[in-house]
Amino acid sequence: MENLPSTPVLEFNPNQLHEVRILNGYEDAKQMSEAVDALDDWVKKQNHFAFKDFDREYLEGLIVNNKGSIERAKQRLDRTCTLRNLMPELMCNIDILNEFQNLRKILHICMLPKPTKDNYRVVYESFIKPDDSYNILHTFRYTYWIFQYSLYNDYSAGIECIIDLREYSFSMLSTLSYSDTHKGIMMLMQTFGSRCKSLHFIFSNKVLDGLMTLLRKCLSDKLNKRIHVHNSYETICQVIDKSVLPVEIGGEYKKTVNEISDEFFKELCTESNQARIKRLDTAVTIESQRLKASFNEEYSGMPGSFKTLCVDDLNSDLVYKTLRFLHFFQMEQISIFPYSDEERKIVLKEFGFTESGIKEDVEAIRDWFQRQPHLVEAGIDSEVIVKMLIMAKGSREKVKSKINKFYKYRGMSPDLIHSRIEVLTGNQDLFTFYRQAISTKLYEGKRITTLKFVDPNSSSFRIEEIFRNSYMVGDLRLKYDYMLGDIWLLDLKNITLGHFLRINPMVVQRASQMFQEGSGFRVFSIHVLNVPTIGRQIYNLFKQFIKPKLLERLMVHETLEELHKVLPKMYLPKDYGGEENSMDEFKELYQKEFRSGKTLQYLLDGCKKVSDEKKRPGDNGNEELAGTFKKLNLD
Repeated sequence: MENLPSTPVLEFNPNQLHEVRILNGYEDAKQMSEAVDALDDWVKKQNHFAFKDFDREYLEGLIVNNKGSIERAKQRLDRTCTLRNLMPELMCNIDILNEFQNLRKILHICMLPKPTKDNYRVVYESFIKPDDSYNILHTFRYTYWIFQYSLYNDYSAGIECIIDLREYSFSMLSTLSYSDTHKGIMMLMQTFGSRCKSLHFIFSNKVLDGLMTLLRKCLSDKLNKRIHVHNSYETICQVIDKSVLPVEIGGEYKKTVNEISDEFFKELCTESNQARIKRLDTAVTIESQRLKASFNEEYSGMPGSFKTLCVDDLNSDLVYKTLRFLHFFQMEQISIFPYSDEERKIVLKEFGFTESGIKEDVEAIRDWFQRQPHLVEAGIDSEVIVKMLIMAKGSREKVKSKINKFYKYRGMSPDLIHSRIEVLTGNQDLFTFYRQAISTKLYEGKRITTLKFVDPNSSSFRIEEIFRNSYMVGDLRLKYDYMLGDIWLLDLKNITLGHFLRINPMVVQRASQMFQEGSGFRVFSIHVLNVPTIGRQIYNLFKQFIKPKLLERLMVHETLEELHKVLPKMYLPKDYGGEENSMDEFKELYQKEFRSGKTLQYLLDGCKKVSDEKKRPGDNGNEELAGTFKKLNLD
């Protein structure tokens, strides 16, 4: 590159090209050209790169962003291509023209046109208005596109960030996913890699201290030391050149934030920029073709997530598995089952798990799973294996047995599994005659699940609805939750003889087998309120199918006061004198979450998680359901 690129949205200081090169150890254009040649030659030799035709401007941008180091640029490019495989939801198939219309109504994101005197570029983000529809993943996708544009078009010493959170609301914070935040920040840090001189956050609401705590957890110690918190722009103007900042935020630059943001968006949307950045969607790695020697040479001593790897013992398959597991341990969550990283570690510690040990267990079980002809096509998530390991107290053999039964019993009960498709894609209530709630806070590592029957009219009662919904909840918890197990609270106030007579024992039997032998959630205690006159008959029915150990954990309470002696109020719904949401509020939360983007897709995909019994080795798997009804005695 002989001259700085011409771009309508980025300005440069008079001698910026030379000064940035000198900063990175390059005295002249010839040295930089030779460095780009060396990086390009290395790219062409990488068997595992699916795309090798990178523009020279892009490669030079990588070298500049990595402080002039060709070796770091190689590592950065390899990481970026690998992460496109692991995080396509953040880095691929971005529709810049149409995808961010709502996001741009909620916040401004752009690079300010004028660089600082020391050639740093200011990345500016400012929330315009509170909006509960805000999805942080869209912010990361948009920022990723901006950073890729920057690699082609900017030439700076690094970045400084200003993030104005004054219009960020508590309701937006309450739905923020730690998993998504951590994953997005990690992706940006691993793929862009430019020097970050400082991070300036502006907010005055103490409620947002919680947001800062979350963000700090996602950042390295080095970046945490560069965070500055401000109440207004006055103090920012003392540390960043006023000439760079727009007038409306105390600066001297001629254009408004809105004008800068709009012009930057228009520039990103030009056909030439779209074509160049969309080409990068194909820049992924083919892990089966990665050369071991190449990996050892390029990644030995690599900083960050790989510094503890013994690269001499790695093969390409293990490289991929390790990267996949690092991605997995970023604690993907959904808002209805929140937990902290500390709570996750406590759960693992309960059974002596270490993250490296559980990684080995997961990979061993995945390898076993891939060799099961009756299971392999159904697929399994690593997160689900971890939860099953926790429920099985670390026994791999118990987990294999549970997985076998989990997939088998689901296939034997399409009325409880596949029936979710119709209700999820329609508009009808998921919870008609009853309510279900799972505590949002962990009580000693456990969640409290509450069932309440709200309709005394038995004609609306269908026990299949309870099991259908419970298995949807169970599917989500196996993937997104982190807990030791459950405590149950059953309120039988409105149960009558009419309800009891509508219970199909065959359905109860299949459902109890799926729960006890398949998913394997541990139940530490069962608490019952408002036992009806037919309580004995209900008990006699269910004891035919429930393990004696579980029945021994059943406790009946006459009053709420008695219940509160064993279950603290802060973990109970408002209906029971607690501090959680009401049962009706939980209903609305669940119906909204179940029908939202990734959650809906995961639940629908759950219908495929059944075994193909025709392919089961050894036998066809058609074992009879345990038990008999010939001697069923409800008296």
